[in-house]
Amino acid sequence: MNTTIALKNKFQPVRKSKLPVSLRTHKNEAKYLQAKQRGIARRPLYEETPIQIWNNWMLIENRFPYNAVFDTHHMLVPRRGGVIKADLSKTERQELEDILDELSDIYDCYMVNYPKKQSIKSHYHIHLLTYKTDRRDLKL
Repeated sequence: MNTTIALKNKFQPVRKSKLPVSLRTHKNEAKYLQAKQRGIARRPLYEETPIQIWNNWMLIENRFPYNAVFDTHHMLVPRRGGVIKADLSKTERQELEDILDELSDIYDCYMVNYPKKQSIKSHYHIHLLTYKTDRRDLKL
């Protein structure tokens, strides 16, 4: 049996809601889905207000954070619009590595969703996350 199929069959999520399985709280996921339906969530990432700017990258707040598990949810995005991972220049890739090293003491982890799971497919972005301090009662 294919390993991927075996894993999918073994780890079926337990659904407690009609909302999609998410790292957002149910309330925040519902808010995100409503904004998406109204087109509000479609503003280009490079138009967001930056927290910090580098030559080719900017750090922004995630307006719909994964707040069930994380206290901080920022995103690192290319400053030029409509860039997917394959479009990144050698200079952008090198600067990205440098930035991730620079930020490694500030965040707990970074994450890139697989393309078919991304809600924002037209602009490459990396999630920078800090876990909640008290993780004993996490409810996804």
